[in-house]
Order: sequence, then structure tokens, then C-alpha cells
Amino acid sequence: NPATAIIFIGALMTLVFGVLNLIVAVIVDVFAQRRDRDVFALATEMEEEERDQKAVLGRIFKRIDADGGGSISYDELVRGACKEPEFQRWLRVMDIDARDLQQLFSIVDEDSSGEIDPAEFIEAMYRMRTADSKTAIKFVKHIVSRMDQQQKMLQHEKVGDGEPDTGVCNAIQELSDK
Repeated sequence: NPATAIIFIGALMTLVFGVLNLIVAVIVDVFAQRRDRDVFALATEMEEEERDQKAVLGRIFKRIDADGGGSISYDELVRGACKEPEFQRWLRVMDIDARDLQQLFSIVDEDSSGEIDPAEFIEAMYRMRTADSKTAIKFVKHIVSRMDQQQKMLQHEKVGDGEPDTGVCNAIQELSDK
């Protein structure tokens, strides 16, 4: 019967395409797993991406450095955040807004000179953008616990008469200000 042949051919074609789809999926999955295991290739890709992103950060730094002095002041950072679209995109990706710029400046200015040099800017901004959030949380947790230990240790130091040492009080105040 011709109607039976049409149904049989349709079912056979569906089965053949299903099996072929399954074979292709298995092959793609095997190659994807092998690629994930290829650490050397992944490291090379990451190095290339790092070079590219640091080059972009270098260009952003030059555009933000309004006076061309080779370093960025806090005012230049704020102006750059307002006027430089590429820098605005970087800040948006890192979830940094105008209220966070002072904190960002403090973090990036590692030597506390009051100015950010190109190396500080490029390294800090790259690390902040590419750091795994779990890693960043672990770093913050470590720093906070270390500060807590230091503060407890300083609070327990006392002068012979039971009054807190003013140097210790100043150190505690300095830690809490950070």
C-alpha cells in the first residue's frame, strides 16, 4: 500500500536524522572536552587577551591624563569617568559608579602618592576587571580577618595603669579609617 510506504519512509528518515544528530553531538562534545583540557592553548589565549586589554587600558590612560604629565590625579580620573566613553564602559562592566571613584582611586594608587602612574592604572584596572569574583571575595575576607586580628591585638595592649596607650588608639583609628 502506498500510504504505508510514505509513513514508513517518514519514520525511517526521522530515525536516520536522529541518529546522525546524536553522532554529531557526541563528536562535538569530545572535541569540546579536549579543547578545555588543552591548558597550553588556554594560557596562550589568556596572554593574548591580557595584552590586548592592557593596550586598551594604556590608550584610556593617555586620554584621561589631561595635562599629559604621565600620571592621573583624582580630578583627572573623575573628568575621565565623565567624558571618556571607553573608560565609562570599563567602569560600568566593573560596576563602579561616581560614588565609588574615590575608593577606586585609593585602590589603584598603590603607592599612596596622590597620583596614579600608568603601570598602577593598567595593572589594577586589568586585575579588577578580570578577577574571578570568588577570588576577590576570598581576598577581601582575608584582609578583613587580618585587620580584625590586628585590631583585637591592639585593643588588648594597655599601659601599666590600665589606660589605653595613645599610640595604640591612633593605630586603631587608622585601621578603622581604611
